[in-house]
Amino acid sequence: MAHRGFPEKRPARTGAAGRHAASGLTAEGFEEDILTTLSWRLARGEFKAMDEFYDLTCDRSYGLARTLLGRSKETETLLCGAYLDAWRTICATRPSPGTEMRWILSLVLSRYRQGRTAPDRASPAIRRSGD
Repeated sequence: MAHRGFPEKRPARTGAAGRHAASGLTAEGFEEDILTTLSWRLARGEFKAMDEFYDLTCDRSYGLARTLLGRSKETETLLCGAYLDAWRTICATRPSPGTEMRWILSLVLSRYRQGRTAPDRASPAIRRSGD
């Protein structure tokens, strides 16, 4: 499902029983390996790596943001900020290998909390959710 303003996620290439055909890894382990590689590429400033990183993480990060906010426009704004934070901070905050999904989800949660603790800058939906 494509989210307004975000590219459509491509399906993962897995074989029987959720294993990647070429490596024999489980889909989850394969995804972690890819995210680790992408985080190294992001740290080197490769723009294409951000597209691929987004493709692999957008469903879960969007789901978290949607759960927290419920509204589409605020959700998208929160996600844009979180992925911008990821791009800006990847060199300084290099996530440990295998923790990249938790890292991006923590950035989404951090963005959400920043909005709740600073209501003068937050959108009306974020202010209402804290009432």
